[in-house]
Amino acid sequence: MPIDNPSDYSNDNERTVFIPNPSGRAPTPKTSPALPPYQSPLSNDPHNQQNQYSNNSSYSPAQHIVQSGINPLVAAASGLIALPAQLSIMPTHDNVENLRSQVLEKIKAYENNARAAGIETDINYTARYVICTFIDEAVLNTIWGSDSPWTRQSLLSTLHNEANGGETFFVIIDRLLQDPNGNIDLLELMFICISLGFKGRYAVMDRGYEKLEELRNVVFNHIRRRRGDFPQALSPHWQSQSDIKKPLRNYVPLWVVTAVASALLLVI
Repeated sequence: MPIDNPSDYSNDNERTVFIPNPSGRAPTPKTSPALPPYQSPLSNDPHNQQNQYSNNSSYSPAQHIVQSGINPLVAAASGLIALPAQLSIMPTHDNVENLRSQVLEKIKAYENNARAAGIETDINYTARYVICTFIDEAVLNTIWGSDSPWTRQSLLSTLHNEANGGETFFVIIDRLLQDPNGNIDLLELMFICISLGFKGRYAVMDRGYEKLEELRNVVFNHIRRRRGDFPQALSPHWQSQSDIKKPLRNYVPLWVVTAVASALLLVI
């Protein structure tokens, strides 16, 4: 049965969007009960999607992701970041309600990891909002997801009581860009989502692909100024507009590719 009770998670609709604290004081984190250990939820075999993976005793992102310089927010969310790429290539899914339940459990595990890594509560909530929006879009863009209970019970509506993630995602970016150095971890997370195919409101906007690329370049340049230059991966050229349905992979930093590839190993 799907998990429909948002109280099972760290749900607080007033903390949906992180707003930088002008006083410079970190918000007081909430205390939450310990979450159960993570067990990998997804089968990479679309013909056997109800099967669980091997029962790992706990969820810990691959150590080399952290060692390669990924920020702790991305490290905690690495398995979730990898899900949209995996889900988008599934031609069918026999039990979408069960899939949704499993993803919600994985979000629980992410929150546990984020707290353990000392990530501030407001940042954690905003990251969860971003992740839910990213995964929801990937599922609803599939044939099997667009005609499923997910349309009525998205991750975002379940955990944040909202259904406007495709717009709010970019409102969050605009706010974070007011202080890019102070919000670099969230900006990196959102840059990865865009680089791996998230489009949100730009999917239906006139010249949306070009405008999204412009925004992605803005975020990229802020990250580069803060983190320094890093190797570029994949295609050295922009994709053509006719390739709009493919992920935005050009000029993706090598650490992004490493992070997602490593995260996929965690769920395969």
